[in-house]
Amino acid sequence: EYREKGGGRELAKLSSLFSLGLIAGALISVAAWAPFLEYVNIFWSNHSGTKAVLSIHPNKISQLLAPMFLGVQGAAYLGVIPLFLSLFVEKKHAQKWFFAIAALIVGIKVFGLGLNWLGYLPVLSKIFFFKYGQALLAMSIAALTAMAVDSGLKARLSAVIPFSILWAGGIYFFTKNLETFYNVKRLRLDYYAATNAKWALVFLATAILIVLIPKIFKKINLKYFSAAVVVLIFLELWFHIPSLRTTRHDPYIAPPFVKYLQKQKGQFRTYGVNAILWPNTNAPYGIQDIRSLNAVQPVAYMDYLSLFSDLRKKGHVTGLEGANLDSTFFDAMNVRYVLALKPLKNNLDYWLEQVGIPKKKVMDDNWFKAPFEVKLKLPRDVKYLNFEAQTSDEEKLFIEVSGNGQQLLLQKKDIAFNRTSNRLLIEKLAGQEVKLKFEGNALLNALHYGNGSDLYNKFKEVFYDDAVDPPVTIYENKTVMPRVNLYDDIIKSTGNHLEILSKLDIRKTALVETDKLLQKTDKKLEYRVSISDYKPQKVEISVDANKEALLVLGDTYYPGWRVFVDGQEQKVIKTNKMFRGVFIKPTSKKVVFSYSSPIYGGSFWISGLALLATLGLSVTSLRRKG
Repeated sequence: EYREKGGGRELAKLSSLFSLGLIAGALISVAAWAPFLEYVNIFWSNHSGTKAVLSIHPNKISQLLAPMFLGVQGAAYLGVIPLFLSLFVEKKHAQKWFFAIAALIVGIKVFGLGLNWLGYLPVLSKIFFFKYGQALLAMSIAALTAMAVDSGLKARLSAVIPFSILWAGGIYFFTKNLETFYNVKRLRLDYYAATNAKWALVFLATAILIVLIPKIFKKINLKYFSAAVVVLIFLELWFHIPSLRTTRHDPYIAPPFVKYLQKQKGQFRTYGVNAILWPNTNAPYGIQDIRSLNAVQPVAYMDYLSLFSDLRKKGHVTGLEGANLDSTFFDAMNVRYVLALKPLKNNLDYWLEQVGIPKKKVMDDNWFKAPFEVKLKLPRDVKYLNFEAQTSDEEKLFIEVSGNGQQLLLQKKDIAFNRTSNRLLIEKLAGQEVKLKFEGNALLNALHYGNGSDLYNKFKEVFYDDAVDPPVTIYENKTVMPRVNLYDDIIKSTGNHLEILSKLDIRKTALVETDKLLQKTDKKLEYRVSISDYKPQKVEISVDANKEALLVLGDTYYPGWRVFVDGQEQKVIKTNKMFRGVFIKPTSKKVVFSYSSPIYGGSFWISGLALLATLGLSVTSLRRKG
């Protein structure tokens, strides 16, 4: 076709139009992605533009420019791109609109756009979509299949098939060796490349099979065959309907434990010990969880979490980490409810299971079999490693925790067998990478961090949901700190903020990053405070205090937030490493935090002008053709 219409010149013209379309699309959507780039810049640089540029490497750039091709699962498209291109030039796709609309509806549900009410339709409400959009992928394959059938197989398969194989193989080789080519470490591209290549080759084989069958079996009606393919894909999705699973829920089916949380009053956060409502299913339910939901996160937030969590997955908080639920810094996150699939005292079980420590079932519980050795990243705020022990050979049980040249020992004479009171003082190694070693024949259980409190005195069971599988237990944190607190004792931050913060009693003293300090008085601070309105970009607080104080809102400090005290703008004080604070007077009554992106206004105008320019060029082009 290209030879008939002008050969290389026609191809160059189409390629240029395609490139201009990409540029126009990028400019029109700048209002959407510019704040995101600002967010990425702040995360990678820790508020320094120079470091942000140095942190960018080819893989991140490629994923940003072509997310559907180079995202975590997006490479599955690569195997069918050449097939799609060869069929597209035929321009005979009578059924493409039906499949395009179906794929659009699926995409709306997958990515949670404004038309999410479509998710309540009888069919869509029963379909569970995967985190990385495999459902959208399946619908795209259905669309390609329909186009292939409609085209009458005019494309030369002898050229398409080998080219597709070379394409998928080349992408696999490139991603597999990208770390070597660019000397970039810790990308896990070998994992992504292998996973994506498998998906790509599976879809490629499926697509080729679909177009070959009607070619071989002439009597098969193409319309019936294409309809059957679509039905099969929908059936595949149907089998992935969750039975109210506790890990990743369809955002349109709220299980009982979610409904319980939705009924609770006031501002609070949750934390799931295990992958309950993770990584992003708590958001559609309107539940605020302290675990990570985003691919990028402000460094300050991750640093703060390291106070009570071991953060084995750098930049990723899942609930499978070992967290010190007895930490005051955990309470300061306003975590009122903890969700768990196992008893809270089994907090380290998931890490031990992940590294393959053998287990033995005793009664209805699984115990870990010693001897074994495992590495842990201890939280910064932790005093004890707690555990239960059973053994028939007490003489041989020996426990060692070592790190940074220090060694802590616990021998048989110190261990209470068949009791829950075993504690190993690990405070000296807090915040370090340590080696935990159990020597001897013993069974161990209930490994968890602590600061001295009994978890079952601190956390009260308030709801048990056995309608889901596995059942979910909700515990209420009786020592939770409110979302808003007032302080009359503050310390100026100097040097290592985390080191200073980890030694403070955060219930009484705040760490501030400002030169202004409060005057010391003997008058005891008394106050009443409440949140009168809470929205993502605006928080209104009513306050009544008897003296000058620092008001701290337990939400993340981030550039773009402004604060007004009784209508007068004041400086937002970065408090306790990551929270937002402001100084108030005894006469202060109303505090309002509001957010506006520093670059959103300019990017909005760029989008508007780009849209007008594109529309103008389109009208001019149509007039010329007319």
